[in-house]
Amino acid sequence: MNRIKAWWLAPEPAINVTVARVLLAITALWVILSRFDLPSTLQLPADVWATVPFDRRLRFLLLFPTSIEQILWIALHVTLVLALVGVKERWTCIASGLLLYHFAPLETVLWTPNPYLRGLTIPCLGLLFIGFANRAGWGVRLVQFLLCVMYFFAGYSKLFASGTEWASPRNIRLYLLGLDQFHFFHTAAAHAIADNAALCRFIGIFGITYELLFPIVLVWPKWRRVFVPVAIVFHILNSWLFHVFFHDIAILLVFFDFSGARDAFARWRAEGIRGFRTTSTAPATDRAGTSPG
Repeated sequence: MNRIKAWWLAPEPAINVTVARVLLAITALWVILSRFDLPSTLQLPADVWATVPFDRRLRFLLLFPTSIEQILWIALHVTLVLALVGVKERWTCIASGLLLYHFAPLETVLWTPNPYLRGLTIPCLGLLFIGFANRAGWGVRLVQFLLCVMYFFAGYSKLFASGTEWASPRNIRLYLLGLDQFHFFHTAAAHAIADNAALCRFIGIFGITYELLFPIVLVWPKWRRVFVPVAIVFHILNSWLFHVFFHDIAILLVFFDFSGARDAFARWRAEGIRGFRTTSTAPATDRAGTSPG
């Protein structure tokens, strides 16, 4: 328990907190700028909204007229830009998180209710964590924990819903071909893999195993050097073959120690400058007759 408490309360280098804030804000900005008129979904016919219980609309405060929603939508853009550049970062992060909490559910009216596929859930919670933490290390660790939970339960849900059959060649083949047709693509690589049972089995087993094991990066940080690059490649291939794009891919960089990288670069630069000065002054020393030989 003491080790967990020490890990939780340990300070985080300022540069790592700053990078986390920037990644969360810029990801949220990227997503909402591609949905320039999201509040207009509130103007859908009443029959559409009749399926949404009032308590759910109350939970997300989806109660205002469209004119007010448009003002709040503009305010979200402003607060995200301010959070991105670090103006009153604590309060702009909290305001951005609350406004994202308000608007993010609107996407589920038109698309999947899966919160992680729409790109706003992690920035919403992450900006709230960073804001309330007020540059304390636990804010960044909560973002990391959220990502680990996302991966773990992605693997768990596959086993819970289908058992080991999810990783079967037949199931992976159906996913590859079904999603390719559903999204009106014709990806040659996806069709080639679908016809190869061994590759389909590898994809299924590797995907579940990788997702279930991802949380070890919280316990053994050295494994981040393996899991995070693999995650980036994993999502790139996933978007190419399965056409499922992970909008929050850049936020995976919160697992990277930018403070250590900065210090290593500073040492390398200092050593390079010292080596250059030593080399450049050697001839002058020889001409002065002070060097041996």
